[in-house]
Amino acid sequence: MTDLELDAFEHSIRIQPDGKPRSMMTAVERDALRVIEALKEQRAKRSVHVVVKIADAPEVRDALQGASDMAHDLREQLTEAQIDLNQAEGEIEDLDKRIKELHSQREEARAKQQWIKMCDQKPLDKEETAYFVFHDGGVKVLFFNPHHQCWDDESGDDFFCHLDEVTHYMPYFWPARPNA
Repeated sequence: MTDLELDAFEHSIRIQPDGKPRSMMTAVERDALRVIEALKEQRAKRSVHVVVKIADAPEVRDALQGASDMAHDLREQLTEAQIDLNQAEGEIEDLDKRIKELHSQREEARAKQQWIKMCDQKPLDKEETAYFVFHDGGVKVLFFNPHHQCWDDESGDDFFCHLDEVTHYMPYFWPARPNA
């Protein structure tokens, strides 16, 4: 293996695909780096004229190949994880926007809700529908019964009062959760 090949291999172990130094390494990667450093040291000193050929050292070749394969696999996994993370972050942003839109729509709908006078307009529903009603000096939740043209109790199945006993009504809505 040439010095250039050793340098390239060392770089592939020490540096992440994004160009930043790798903060954690596997034992195999650390062992491969030690072998590379030893080879470089031997070559730099030139006192020892030992040429290590990968063909002559199968355990070194296997360790280097294993480290290289593992580093490649880890880079692919990291890239896939980064893609998944970016997609998830985008989905979270989209959901946050949608939540804000729905809150805004709910507030606009509540602002538009007005009491309707029974003398101006009677409920037009064809099915039993819940309403806030003003009856006997207080607000109640009653069901408009279109079949009998009367107001049923909050369970929706028993007569509560005649239609003209309610002075005002408005569509029923579920209240928002209190702000903590």
